[in-house]
Amino acid sequence: MSILLYIKLGLAVICLLLVAILLSVPISILAPLGQVLNPGTGVWNSVPPPGVGCHSSVLTINDSSAAIVVCVTPDGFIRIASNETWAVFYEEGYLTAEYRLAQMYFMAMMTMGNLSSVVGPSVLPSDEFFRTLLTPQVTQEIVDSLNKSSFTYEALYYYTLGVNAYIESLTSQRMPIIFKVLGFRPLPWTMEDTFAIQQLLTWSLSGSADQLPFTVALLKMPKQVIYAFYPAYPSSIQYPVYPEEWNLGIYNTTGNIKGLSFYSPNPLPPGITKQEFIEAIDKAIAFYEESDTAFRDSIASKLLPGINPFEHFVIGLSDEGSNNWVALSPSGQAFLANDPHLTTTVPSIWIGFQLVGPGMNVIGVDFPGVPGVILGHNPFIAWGATDAEPQVVYYYVEVTSPNHPGEYYYDGSWMPFEVVQEKIYVKGVGYVPYNVYLARNGVVIANYSGVVIVMNWTGMYPTDEGATFLYFDIAQNLTEFLEGLSYFKVGIQNFAYADRYGNIGIFAWGLYPVVNGGNPRAVMLGNGSYDWVGFIPTQYQPYVLNPPSRFALSANEILVSPNYPYYVGWIFESGFRADEIYTLLSKFEEESNITYASMEAIQLNVHDYSTNLFLPPLLNALSTHLDRLTPIEVQAYELLKDWNGDFTPNSAAATIYYFWLWNYLNDTFMPWFQYYNITPADGLGEFSIFLGPDAIFHGPLILDLANWTNNYPDIVWFNDPITGQSRNATIVMLLAFNQTISELMSKLGPTPSTWYWGRVHYRELTSFFGVNQLSVGPFPAPGDCNTINAAYGLISNEGPSWRQIVNMATPLGGIGVYPGGISENPLSPLYNDTTAYWLNGQYYTLIPPGLPQYFYYLYLPNATLPG
Repeated sequence: MSILLYIKLGLAVICLLLVAILLSVPISILAPLGQVLNPGTGVWNSVPPPGVGCHSSVLTINDSSAAIVVCVTPDGFIRIASNETWAVFYEEGYLTAEYRLAQMYFMAMMTMGNLSSVVGPSVLPSDEFFRTLLTPQVTQEIVDSLNKSSFTYEALYYYTLGVNAYIESLTSQRMPIIFKVLGFRPLPWTMEDTFAIQQLLTWSLSGSADQLPFTVALLKMPKQVIYAFYPAYPSSIQYPVYPEEWNLGIYNTTGNIKGLSFYSPNPLPPGITKQEFIEAIDKAIAFYEESDTAFRDSIASKLLPGINPFEHFVIGLSDEGSNNWVALSPSGQAFLANDPHLTTTVPSIWIGFQLVGPGMNVIGVDFPGVPGVILGHNPFIAWGATDAEPQVVYYYVEVTSPNHPGEYYYDGSWMPFEVVQEKIYVKGVGYVPYNVYLARNGVVIANYSGVVIVMNWTGMYPTDEGATFLYFDIAQNLTEFLEGLSYFKVGIQNFAYADRYGNIGIFAWGLYPVVNGGNPRAVMLGNGSYDWVGFIPTQYQPYVLNPPSRFALSANEILVSPNYPYYVGWIFESGFRADEIYTLLSKFEEESNITYASMEAIQLNVHDYSTNLFLPPLLNALSTHLDRLTPIEVQAYELLKDWNGDFTPNSAAATIYYFWLWNYLNDTFMPWFQYYNITPADGLGEFSIFLGPDAIFHGPLILDLANWTNNYPDIVWFNDPITGQSRNATIVMLLAFNQTISELMSKLGPTPSTWYWGRVHYRELTSFFGVNQLSVGPFPAPGDCNTINAAYGLISNEGPSWRQIVNMATPLGGIGVYPGGISENPLSPLYNDTTAYWLNGQYYTLIPPGLPQYFYYLYLPNATLPG
């Protein structure tokens, strides 16, 4: 181990303590200083888990014995083979705890609303938020509903036993460093903890609050502005995931969409003014921004600014986007590719496992704390996932009255709010009471001067998404895959599928709420008239199987064609990644070039499709106004003119275009938001519909701009309503270009040819626990938020967290890579051993040659299980 790493670790620990002291944080929140620095038991005596190698053993539990072989390989994978299924999952639990104990505990504690018990009062808002989501109650209901004779229960039971066996064996040397700093010793792991991680995942994938700011837009902006800015179906080029021509059957029903409105506010409760309603909505928005970590950079920054143990894994479970596709080669071989875009951390949010047992040999990645493999393949099928992004969260404003305190009017009568009395233990403080209020149509998230807003989410009811992946792990055909998929209800994904028989498809099954009236894009009246009446029947839920195109794809774009009969939501990704994937797959299919090489070329592609839409009109505007440009602006124009739209690190044109597009978007829409008094309290700058940080790749505004620029360049929405200036697309593009060149000159100097993308854009593997000294990078990096090989932001710690490609005709040749390594201990050589491959666009063979023969079981005819 390098001396430098020990120095960085020491600095990180000292910085943790000094910052805490300087901020006057009660030292009782941390472990006693002498204990932390004790040479025999403190951080200096931490020993990383075992490194690369194989070992065999016999495991005996309750008079049952099993032969076990474990191999840790330098490609980010732990490989377990046994002649007993229960032993595979026991060992997976034990080894996950050995390599990722702190990570899995912090995820579970956060979602259970128990972080304050370890960190102290600074994270109390987060605990209150997850108690409001009813995580403790829902996880208990899930566990109580499990079938104890099922395969999934067996896996979960023995996984939990394995985790606790490791915890019981913990010595001070093996205790995670962050536990030592916080003076924390883990309690026994429970099944509820595993389902808490499930709830964290499903909320991260499906929780949304867009109806809140959109309601403000409805109340503050005229209807013609709503029609123009917020069409219910995207206004620019889109390739939906499930187009009508690929599956007419799901479109052949009545549905609910014709009974809904999309451009008018819903009725208000009696006696509530529009202004009171707006103030209550702002209160609800503040609830998310102050409590839900997805809306903030940090939930612990009040405790340790810059040294935040909980910032990055929370963001890491937010899905900025993902790609997957399936395609058939000319001979009918089924390929699958997947790269989910989550935060890139050290340790990774993923941990690689190969699990081999009777009838099972699955390889892929898992979330620490959850048994099985989440994304991967076995000898028979492969699967991947992208977030489908449908609307599964609804908001209601209740009818209340001062004459009926503690009650709300629902379905013709006054009903009392149900009160869940919580007690949250806060380190250094004691128990803090917190009440959660429930109505028939959701949980209260804001009560402002008697205006009560509630939220209903499909995840507040017991479901078992983890069962889906366990059944995927052992599925041998499409029928068994769909049986597993039937368990996946919340956090709906576009599950890509390919099998050894040449079948390909994508499925987005789950709980899609159905309402029969009102405007579901906005906060609805909570009197019972607009409640969920059920869910879209499975046979009409979006899917495509063996399409005539011979390929299918998803990249978080719009799910369905315009005439799909059910409402499934309206805010999706821009579709630019999907447009590029569609273009490339069409090209490779036409060339009969569906191979590993072509699939890699797509996955690593850094062409921003938005340049196809915006660059030609920008160049036209500049070329017709060259006499108005400064010499430096002319140089920048020449760079853009010769550019192919690829975001490579050595491209100066990429830098110019990226900042120009942001300015163009802002210069077009911000005057209108200011004119109609859209404020930060309303979500301005936070939500994509109000120019949030994701507006350039998510939501309707960027698609509006593409549509107007190319088809309606003189539309009134280019005007400036504040100054009264009449403008068109050309005027605003030139304004944005002038601003961009001035900004870049100030930041990068007066020579445009040196404004390389790699000077301003980096990838970073952020420390999962927020200890900046233990982050990896930053590295100059290709890509942006709209490229297939995505890198969101200028210092990007979000992107392809796992890359997988497999040809199911020869699945033993499947390839993949994730950044980081299997160990959370920075002293381990497995902390960061896969990053170079990932950064360089290289892949590992997922089941490489040279392993003990057990790991080729079900792939090779003579391979057997241990024992």
